[in-house]
Amino acid sequence: MPLSLRRIFLSALAIGASATSLAAAQPFAELEARLEEHPTLVAIRLEAAAQRERARAAGALPDPVLSAGVNNLPVGDPGFDRFLPTHKSLGARQSIPDGLTRRARTAQGLAEASTTELRLAAERARLRARLIGLLAEREAVAERSSVLARQDGVYAELADTVEAELAGGRAVAFRLGEVDAERAGLAEAIAALAGERARVEAQLAELVDPVPEGLAGPDVEVAAWSGAARAFYDVALAARGIARAEAGVDLARGAYRPDWGIGVTYQQREASAAGVTMPFPGDDWVSAQVTFTVPLYAGRSQAPRLRAARAEKAAAEARMQAAARTARARYEALAAEARAADEAEEALRRRIAALEERIAASRRNYEAGFGDYAAVLDGEIARLGLEAQLAQAGARSTMAAAQANSLLIEEGEER
Repeated sequence: MPLSLRRIFLSALAIGASATSLAAAQPFAELEARLEEHPTLVAIRLEAAAQRERARAAGALPDPVLSAGVNNLPVGDPGFDRFLPTHKSLGARQSIPDGLTRRARTAQGLAEASTTELRLAAERARLRARLIGLLAEREAVAERSSVLARQDGVYAELADTVEAELAGGRAVAFRLGEVDAERAGLAEAIAALAGERARVEAQLAELVDPVPEGLAGPDVEVAAWSGAARAFYDVALAARGIARAEAGVDLARGAYRPDWGIGVTYQQREASAAGVTMPFPGDDWVSAQVTFTVPLYAGRSQAPRLRAARAEKAAAEARMQAAARTARARYEALAAEARAADEAEEALRRRIAALEERIAASRRNYEAGFGDYAAVLDGEIARLGLEAQLAQAGARSTMAAAQANSLLIEEGEER
């Protein structure tokens, strides 16, 4: 083939592969969009919204208290012009909690909301990895089922070949028993695969229902870890716990500071009706007051709360260190599992290639009059068994890589 034609042919192949990949990616993107409607994600999203609303309310002032009433009204002879202290009153009182306390409550609420939002992202990544793994598993089950069906056909052909050899006088009766036993095991494996497929389909339906038949997930490789502990979701979540604990320390410190209050009361009085016998003017009065709390029992109230808040902060820092160790170990274990599955795939491909050469050699010998056809069929059965293992190894690699990637925060997300 001329060089120019070869380049055109290779370019056409590349364009076709890209188009196929894009077409496969679009249905999966639709599944991802539908995954956002999963009840677990919806519940966490609503929980985060509720926490943000509560955080907004936490820093607000309490509602003012309005009052209206009568004071010192005589029981025996009611009236507002009989007794000097008798009056009507209108009052207003406003409590003003300490500013540090209100800011700490708001910060605590926002930290909880931020934690929940990050938990939403982590749960979304976990569900996405599970979806990719299930699609890979379903594809592997379908491939293994196809391989077992082809193996059964080869076993049937092998049984016919052995019977023909037996009719020709060869002592191969024992081989018929072996073939029957192997086919019985094959039927058991086919039944087990049917149950495995039903399990995978049920789990897919729990995530996104329905899932189109034959839809494959994207090709997944283990994402590189930057080396920063907070690149893991679990560590970032633990760091949010430290921020929440710091707000708790400020809240405990604010308990040492006074809460304030102001109040105003307008008192309306009437002049005496008794005239000369009980004269008093009817001027109105105004009363005002300022209140504040005093940490008189700080040693038994505020101080223990502050020590508890600081202990909670130290515990949150320890939890973050533990989360960093656990997340790193999980990531490295899953990455190693993915690498091992990839290496197993390569080894299986090499074994399949070597076995194909042996099958071709056995076929040539048979066509040349040496050996028998059963050797060709035995090789074909073994090759199909390796293809089933290859499909299973590919699914293991995809599942491990997807799970490893779900531990890492995607770029652009807040840590």
